[in-house]
Amino acid sequence: MHGRLDVELWRRVVEAFDFGFVYEVARARWRLAEALLAAGDREEAQAQWALARETAGKLRAAPLENALLEFGRRARFGGGGQGDGGLTAREVEVLRLVAEGLTNREIAERLFIAQKTVSVHVSNILGKLEVSTRTQAAAAGRQRGLLA
Repeated sequence: MHGRLDVELWRRVVEAFDFGFVYEVARARWRLAEALLAAGDREEAQAQWALARETAGKLRAAPLENALLEFGRRARFGGGGQGDGGLTAREVEVLRLVAEGLTNREIAERLFIAQKTVSVHVSNILGKLEVSTRTQAAAAGRQRGLLA
């Protein structure tokens, strides 16, 4: 089925995996969203994409989340990609930890990355969300539904 934009086939794939294979359901919803978009059903495509993206975020499936973000940007979902502020999956992950009140050092330890890397992510987050403090970033993330 890879590469086929058949809406009904992808609906059946979503149903087939929808009894416990959460990751596969998210992947199938992504493909269903592509098929729906190609068929001209933009509203349903965006709804399926949002469900897939929510699942990818909850699973912390960064490669899938990144792929969904890229698809969302190309499809111009969420007001041209402004809903997520253009954040990468890793930046969203860092933002969630910032919102929990963790320091850069604590975030670095949690994510197994360098403290300097966290600092760069935080700076990028502040710039992309057009805020100047970590508290404002957390608030903006909540408003945009990134901290679910």
